[in-house]
Formats: sequence, structure tokens, C-alpha cells
Amino acid sequence: AEVLVLEYYELCLVPG
Repeated sequence: AEVLVLEYYELCLVPG
């Protein structure tokens, strides 16, 4: 459950 967190973080950091 690390990839999900990383993906979420990236999405939050770079929305769009």
C-alpha cells in the first residue's frame, strides 16, 4: 500500500 500513497501524494502535489 505504498504505491497508492505515492500516487495520491503526486496527484495532490501536481493537480492537473
